[in-house]
Parts: sequence; C-alpha cells; structure tokens
Amino acid sequence: MVLLQEKLRERISQLEGVLAVNITQYNDGDIGEVHVLSDETRSPKKLVRDIETVLQVETGTSFDHKKISIAQVNKEKHNGGPLDRIEIIGVYLRPKEPVCTIELKYREEEFSYKYHGDEMDEPQEIVLKALTRTVEVFLKPPFRIKIKDVQEILMREKVVVIILQLKWKQGEEVMVGASLVDENLPLAMAKAFFHALNRKLNTVMVI
Repeated sequence: MVLLQEKLRERISQLEGVLAVNITQYNDGDIGEVHVLSDETRSPKKLVRDIETVLQVETGTSFDHKKISIAQVNKEKHNGGPLDRIEIIGVYLRPKEPVCTIELKYREEEFSYKYHGDEMDEPQEIVLKALTRTVEVFLKPPFRIKIKDVQEILMREKVVVIILQLKWKQGEEVMVGASLVDENLPLAMAKAFFHALNRKLNTVMVI
C-alpha cells in the first residue's frame, strides 16, 4: 500500500494547478484522506473531480469526495509575469470525414490548424493527432508529446482522462489531464489534453 500511496501522490501532483499533495492511510492500509495545496488556476470543485477520477482509475474503486480537501494559494505569477498557458478557442471535428480543426491562443497570438487524418482512423484518434500536431506546428516546442492512454470514465458524471508523456533534453515526465464530458467530446478531450500539458509548459518551453 505504500507503493500505491506514492503512486497516487505522484499522479495527483501532476494535475493542473496542484502544488503539493499529502495522503493519509488507515491502519488497514486503505486510503484515508487526500489533502491538496493548489494555485487559483482552477476551481476547487473541478480539482476535486479530477482527483476522484485519478483515485478511481488507479484503485478501481470510488472515493468519497468529502475526504478530499483543497487549500488554494495565489501563485498566478511566474518570474514576475503571468503564467504561459495554451487556451482553447475551438475544436471542430468534421462529421463523417477524417478532418479536425484546432483553434488555440498562446501568448496573445491565435492560430488555427486543420488536420487531415486517415479514413480508417477513429474520431477520437483524429482529434488527438490534431491536438499534438497543432502544438508541434505552431509552438515548435523543444519536447515531444506522446499520448500514453485515453479513457472515458463514468462516475457521477462522464469524465475523459488523458495520460501524456513529455520527453525533452532534461528528461521525461508522465502527466494526467481530465475533463468533464458534455455533448462535445472533442472539446472535452482537448481540455483534458491541455490540462496535462499546461502545468509543464513554463518548464519545458524555451522562453
């Protein structure tokens, strides 16, 4: 259970906005409470939902949200300036065609990319390839993105979870992003993708 506790701490710390994590255990080894220190980039309610998702994915059981506590601090500034973040303007998957258009905003600059996939690709695969390709084309980042896994999970609400692997000259890191799914699955996938990526952007981008 110690290994599970460390794994959960690592996974939760990778969520967007999380600064520190402490997990307590009962005497029988079960997870007791989760205490998180976060910045103000996301609401506590959304962060609790993401933590619930991580716990369910890693343990295979549901977790009482009342046992998750969030404390927020103001860390909106990075090196004297605002944090760099990629913002989503729109995600448009063309019906019955392997075409997806991604519109993003980064450092006040807006850009759009139309990805043409293979007719044999599933819609989910087309969206993920479009997101990765858009970042590569317009940001030309000094790192490589690999999508390790994507899952839709039904909890109290449907959630999409994405696990990304980033490789750059200093090493590599695996990150988790999650988003609630409404009627627009491609947009939810994009939100989960950038929830994972944005938390590392200031570290791996050459500024």
